[in-house]
Amino acid sequence: MTWTAPETLRARQARLQNASELMRQGRRGEAVEILRTLVAEAPDIAQAQRLLGVGLHESGDLAEAETVFRRALALQPDLTTAATSLSEVLRALGRPLEAAALLEPRVTAATTNLSLLCYFGLALQSAGRLDEATSTFERAIAAHPGSGVAEHNIAGALIEARDFAGGVAAIERAFAKGLDAPETWLQYARALTALSRPRDAESAYHQVLRRRPGDVDAVVELAELAWRRTGDDHAARTALAAASAGSAPSAALLLRKSRLLDYMGDLPGAYEAIAQTIALKEDAMAHVLAVGIAVRFDADLATAHAARARPGRRGGRRRRRPLPEAAERPVRRRPAGDCLAPAGRSEILGPP
Repeated sequence: MTWTAPETLRARQARLQNASELMRQGRRGEAVEILRTLVAEAPDIAQAQRLLGVGLHESGDLAEAETVFRRALALQPDLTTAATSLSEVLRALGRPLEAAALLEPRVTAATTNLSLLCYFGLALQSAGRLDEATSTFERAIAAHPGSGVAEHNIAGALIEARDFAGGVAAIERAFAKGLDAPETWLQYARALTALSRPRDAESAYHQVLRRRPGDVDAVVELAELAWRRTGDDHAARTALAAASAGSAPSAALLLRKSRLLDYMGDLPGAYEAIAQTIALKEDAMAHVLAVGIAVRFDADLATAHAARARPGRRGGRRRRRPLPEAAERPVRRRPAGDCLAPAGRSEILGPP
């Protein structure tokens, strides 16, 4: 083992603490830069590797985050926080079976660690092992009866299993225990929708937007709920405009808006939302979506989008034709009772 001077160890520990504080302040880029330098100098500091993995995960660099978390675990196999963080990366990469297999040996009959139980339950849920996930969350609640997060997570498993009443009851227990996260209110709104309680669901969606203005899911689902409840296209558009007021439209919101308007049969509105998405950022997939809408009312416009969706073609880009007046286009309406998406999708909270 290489000897390191005490002053060097203290300096490295100070840098690690500084990086941790920067992460708490949301200055992720600065923290990652410090940590990259630190692990290059001292690759055997497991906590530095783990914190770097957290920064990379939050930055969206999942592949490197996986590598770094595995490095941390190789240095310190009992570092539970690195294992749970790695399980989240594996779930994000679409590998929930690996996430569950990673944590399963760490969970014994005596385990009471809230973080470990919750992340193991989430991995089981993502792997489709809903009964086991529910049992694991029940263990977390039994070990930590005051945890609103554990109630939130068991609600997600129950809702995914289509036990909407059980999910609502768990969420209400979470509220009673002090949890007030927008993710919890969103889950609540969806479960209430599934239970045919539209007014209560509408109120819950508004609670989401009070806590997270401009939340894409809440904005679009609230508008969809208004349409399904009233059968009035204008009511849906009014709800969409009101819920998204005060925030610049993001590409994600515009794409969801386009999908909803298309489902309602408003082809001009659906196409215009896609066009706004493309105006924000040129994107081949957005052109593909535009083709799917435009082909139903303007074959030439659809062809122009198809050409722009194929980078590297010869002859340069074709100019996109301007959007014709909505009155010139045929509009296909769907009955308001149709459901755009299942109501039981769950939002996941990790332990605090």
